[in-house]
Amino acid sequence: MEDLLVTLDSVSLDPVWFPTTAKILYECAVHMSANYRQEEAKRLLNFAYRILDWVPVAEYETVKYNISHNFLFPLSIPLSKSIQIVIRRCCMPPFASLVALTDYDAGCFDVGDLEEKLEKLKLDGNKSFKEGLYIEALDAYSTAIDLAEECNNAFNPLLLTNRATVYIKLGQHEDSLKDANDYITRRPDCWRGYARKALALDGLNEKVTADIAAALAFYYSRAIFSDYSLFKESFSDLQKRIFVCDTVDQLISNAGLSHDEGNLLTILVLGSNDYVLNSDIVVV
Repeated sequence: MEDLLVTLDSVSLDPVWFPTTAKILYECAVHMSANYRQEEAKRLLNFAYRILDWVPVAEYETVKYNISHNFLFPLSIPLSKSIQIVIRRCCMPPFASLVALTDYDAGCFDVGDLEEKLEKLKLDGNKSFKEGLYIEALDAYSTAIDLAEECNNAFNPLLLTNRATVYIKLGQHEDSLKDANDYITRRPDCWRGYARKALALDGLNEKVTADIAAALAFYYSRAIFSDYSLFKESFSDLQKRIFVCDTVDQLISNAGLSHDEGNLLTILVLGSNDYVLNSDIVVV
């Protein structure tokens, strides 16, 4: 983009092109900031401002007015935590792409009947799971997910974590890991997906990555070790080795932690804030 701006004759270009392109780059920067890529977001926003240097003189006052009144770049980078959460939720991938009405499969249920059917299957799966009937629970959850996908309908993402738990009980850890990852793409700020991912990785004997996933589950739900019984069994000693850092001072004070319990992993979970270290500080 920068090379293009240098080589093209800006006088011959439509003046609308520059602020429009700057706006697109700004929106990319917002998306990066919402996904914890703050430095890249800042650089991209700076480049969006630089593009406006090519605006013809006749349009300069209009662009200047739009910037000063936050019309062109309404949100500051980095984004606040609350706005980051809202943006990530709004940008979640759809469960299934919508189809034109003319392509709708007449063999599927109408929306009301389908939702009722999916809810019944979920409840049937929950009942079977509580009774220890894991194969029956797996069948109910899988039927609900498959039915929703066949009819191009969104489904309750808890079906994924429910089925992931059944897979864990059945020792099918690869399948559980897939469902956990699918849930995380839909609910990246929820502990449930990371908890199932941790248990699946633990079952696959991936101890380090399992501990990291468990630490993320703890980050999103601080009561998980006391409230989620499966964690008590698999990660009983982990909580005391997790340190959540929300400030630079916390990061520095925890960076040199060590333990006397053998070669155990200490996990530092960084919040979504910026961590700007002074050049005199060295963290090893």
